[in-house]
Amino acid sequence: MNIRHRKMKLQDVPGCVSFVASQPALRARYTSMEDLAKTWAKLIDDEFACMILYEAISGTRSTIWGVSAAAFVKESFVREIKTPPFFWIGPEFARRVNSAYSPVLSSKEIREANSTNGLNIVVFQGNILPANPLWLETYYAGVKAFFEEYRGYQIKEIIGSQADTPEFLASMLQGGATLFHPESEQRTRVNTDLEQVVKTPHVVTLSFETAKVLTGSWFSSVFDYHPPIMKLSPSQQRLLLFALKGDTDQVLAEKLHLSLAAVKKTWAAIYEKAETYLPGLSKPPGDTQIHENFRRGAERKRHVIAYVRENMQELRPVSHELISKRIAHGTRVS
Repeated sequence: MNIRHRKMKLQDVPGCVSFVASQPALRARYTSMEDLAKTWAKLIDDEFACMILYEAISGTRSTIWGVSAAAFVKESFVREIKTPPFFWIGPEFARRVNSAYSPVLSSKEIREANSTNGLNIVVFQGNILPANPLWLETYYAGVKAFFEEYRGYQIKEIIGSQADTPEFLASMLQGGATLFHPESEQRTRVNTDLEQVVKTPHVVTLSFETAKVLTGSWFSSVFDYHPPIMKLSPSQQRLLLFALKGDTDQVLAEKLHLSLAAVKKTWAAIYEKAETYLPGLSKPPGDTQIHENFRRGAERKRHVIAYVRENMQELRPVSHELISKRIAHGTRVS
């Protein structure tokens, strides 16, 4: 039996909602599951939302063993979450998404926040089947999926999933997250009765400031941010995001609904920016054959893809003008 995680698809929504409803502790938090189903359906096509399901694969059969869903949200919603009396985040988030007061940031708001003071993430639903014999493996798969989805963004604070079991909460705290106590502005990680905590609304959080003193923890690494250098356009970023999967130019053209000539033209523009902003990245080696590959683009492409794979901030939405202003004023962009 293996654990697989993948992005949720529209046809997965009914099964994922049923999975949440089948967990007594979670079902009790919702007056209706309809808002959750509508929310997941609405956010399926949102490129900035992270909606993952975890499956146990046995032969040709698959069984849902966990779900997680997160989104970039408005600062005002984070303040409400951290202001007593605390509430169950999932149901309230779902209710608002289906009203005129959605807390989810627009693509424009994400670009601006990612270029200035940073982004807030709320994990509005996340749980793993408590009886899962591969619970820990499923949890690690979730952590990996989260990191891959949000690596390269300038994250300010993460509001974690409200745990339904002491084991789930303990895993988050061991990874670097903390329990928020507004009356004293303190965050607790140890010496807490987790059995009692999970029975009532609680706030699990990790901020940039907290992460700085938790170096080496699982969750703190998502705050490792550096401003982009290459100044890629949205179309260039999109091509590189698809290219990370190893597709040929012909496949990229089909997926992006472009002509092959347009794809090659975009690559040429990317190489030009690499030469301008990262000259060492695209400098031809001395070997004659490799030098020829550089001239044709094969090696240049490999080097550029390898660079952005390790520097995902180059592929995240930003305003380079706003970043320049932040740097000029000496405020946080790194």
